[in-house]
Amino acid sequence: MILSLKVFAVVLVFLVGFLLAFFLVQIRREDFDGAFREIGLGFLSIPWIGFGFGSLAILHALPGKGPWLVLLAFVVVWVTDSFALFIGKLLGRHRLGLAASPNKTVEGTIGGAVFGVLAAAFLKLAFPAAYSGWVMMHWPEFLALALVFSMAGQVGDLAESVLKRSLGTKDSGSLVPGHGGLLDVFDAQMVVSPLVLGLTILLAGAG
Repeated sequence: MILSLKVFAVVLVFLVGFLLAFFLVQIRREDFDGAFREIGLGFLSIPWIGFGFGSLAILHALPGKGPWLVLLAFVVVWVTDSFALFIGKLLGRHRLGLAASPNKTVEGTIGGAVFGVLAAAFLKLAFPAAYSGWVMMHWPEFLALALVFSMAGQVGDLAESVLKRSLGTKDSGSLVPGHGGLLDVFDAQMVVSPLVLGLTILLAGAG
């Protein structure tokens, strides 16, 4: 109980400090257009980026299976992303009809999800000891969760496209040649990692 309160206190102080830092910047403005938008975008970075990368660190630290869960998260996301692009270009005929990403197709979305689940299945077959022992790692549950992770990653990718378009930019940066910024590379991962962590905590000990 005391530990939980300490964690809550640290998070609370951090959030208030972050808010004060933004306010200190904003109160010096002479033109107030866009002030609320900037504060909102700044605060969005806390759960999106902080929880995303923070979840990876916590996930990796879980006893025994932590690193394997990180591997699962990365493999599902990257295979989904790669095959969604490949199948979309090869077989894509029906657009999703989303202005955020007009080139994405139904075929690519489904294909990415299918191969993301197959990639998870391959990991379980290749490393049976690593992906066993928990109820969530029985075959039906494991494949169902892999599908959830795959689809969540695709939603995360689309969400970043919305943010970039709202800001009138193509990429979040230029740090990674050919891909853009770190957010362009890890946009899906920052949604999937907290999801893997949360569901692991909820379901690992079930049954």
